[in-house]
Amino acid sequence: MLKTCNQCKIEKDFCRFYKNRPECKECSNRNSLEYRKSEEHKKIKRESNAKYKKTEKGKKSEQRYRMSLAGKLSSQRRRLKYYYNLSVEDYNKLLEKNNFICQICKSDKELCIDHDHKTGNIRGILCRSCNKGLGHFFDNIDILKGAIFYLEKLNA
Repeated sequence: MLKTCNQCKIEKDFCRFYKNRPECKECSNRNSLEYRKSEEHKKIKRESNAKYKKTEKGKKSEQRYRMSLAGKLSSQRRRLKYYYNLSVEDYNKLLEKNNFICQICKSDKELCIDHDHKTGNIRGILCRSCNKGLGHFFDNIDILKGAIFYLEKLNA
């Protein structure tokens, strides 16, 4: 048996239609895809997701996802892209280039990306302690020299 699609106006077999739908599956799928790409749909989806995340069930679901390996990898990927405009592959190359160790103390624990706060340029890989240390000294060479002089004077 044949039925005419009210969108493309082509006569097609009944199996090419969803039950109780006037348009054929091809037109219906195309319409759904266009709608999902529309700003209207994206806005509704964002609002719906935000509302769900505020519920107790949504909070627990979000927490489980963040604790999962997939959630952690996704979070890392977003952080690398947002803060440093790096892909995971670029980050891995940077780690490899720096021999997977801190460039100051040679530790392999808690490695992070060191970057210039003025320019945003990535300088290398440091452990968390060394990276924080540079930050506390405001990346200022004169202050670091003063700290070295102070330590040398104490140890003399």
